[in-house]
Amino acid sequence: VDSATLFNKSLEIAEASILFDIHVEKVSVVMHPESVIHAIVQYGDNSYKASMYYPDMSLPIEYALSYPERGTDTVLPLDFEKISRLNFYAPDTDRFPCLNVMPEALARGEGAAVAASSADEVLVDLYLKGKIGFYDIYDGLIKAVKAFEKHKINSVQDVFDIDKKVRKYIIS
Repeated sequence: VDSATLFNKSLEIAEASILFDIHVEKVSVVMHPESVIHAIVQYGDNSYKASMYYPDMSLPIEYALSYPERGTDTVLPLDFEKISRLNFYAPDTDRFPCLNVMPEALARGEGAAVAASSADEVLVDLYLKGKIGFYDIYDGLIKAVKAFEKHKINSVQDVFDIDKKVRKYIIS
């Protein structure tokens, strides 16, 4: 469901911003239907480096299990002749408003970001159980972001406390 709403990409924007200490406005999503390029980094001189592989999670899983080492010949090499073309286009944020949720949440504060992540889990579950509609997910996310934007995080326990409150808030 998070792939269908593009909320998964919204979370990845937040992850990249936080993990690499890059302002959220410098992180963007580009739609790529072939799903061969998994990440692109643009350098200050406007050159790019890309992480490319077939649409398969085996390579990221291998990295996670063997870090900092990298395996050799553990996956098939890309066949560029078979790929033949790579397409890119901007996402339709009117059709997929969940893409903008985490950047907005990060702008509002730490509590809002935690609220968005927690609310998504509950909202997706409600959708899968047929209790809310697909587009209600976005409305619920924004509601949670606004309700918890003033909450501060000073410890890991604060994250757990916000998570618990958000889950109750969404269900009520």
